Amino acid sequence: IWMVENPPLVDYPNHLARGYILYRYDELPSYREQVEIDYLSAPSLAMDVFMLALQPICSVRIAGKLFLTLTIWLWFAGWHLLGHAIHGRPTWLALGAAPVAYHSMFFYGFTNFSFSLGVFVVSLAAWLHGRTHWPWPRHLLIAGMALACFFAHLSAFIFFAGSVLAVSAWECLRARTISRTAVIDVVPVLVPLLLLLRGGGNREFEWNTLQGKIVGAVSLFRGYDRYI
Repeated sequence: IWMVENPPLVDYPNHLARGYILYRYDELPSYREQVEIDYLSAPSLAMDVFMLALQPICSVRIAGKLFLTLTIWLWFAGWHLLGHAIHGRPTWLALGAAPVAYHSMFFYGFTNFSFSLGVFVVSLAAWLHGRTHWPWPRHLLIAGMALACFFAHLSAFIFFAGSVLAVSAWECLRARTISRTAVIDVVPVLVPLLLLLRGGGNREFEWNTLQGKIVGAVSLFRGYDRYI
């Protein structure tokens, strides 16, 4: 990231341009004539918010590199915390996830998605650890982390909610009962669903076709060497 002037990530320049325009939106009339900002119109805002916060103190390119660096470190921290939450202690297994930070979606330059993966893993670790170590106010933290997943990228929220529901369902099957505690642990994770119901004025979510969803899902597992 730091050894090159421009990280060769496909969609990355578009994110830099969008962050640049958002920060200087009121400076040039041409921006206001050609671009309309619809705040919270889509749950994919991680890099946009980061770029807006850092551009007062550094250039757009430095802010972009800092975001990429944070994305990778968040990935490392997330797997360490998740391993600790599962095993009750740090585990060397977390190192196995480190090289996967350079996955295909990262190289495609899908920066919000890549960042959101780290947010998801950290959130799942907090949920698992908090159930047995933290008192009830943890539900507020979990709801906040679910919202962080949602606004980083919708995929992170889907991964987080899906993981929580899967773990809870498995435990309820083993216990052969649905406990009140299990329900209370799940509810805060589903708070972002309220935002999906709010609508977007004249804009609506347009869902992909089944074929498009399958192609998109397969892309998560594609690399540069298909044999590997």
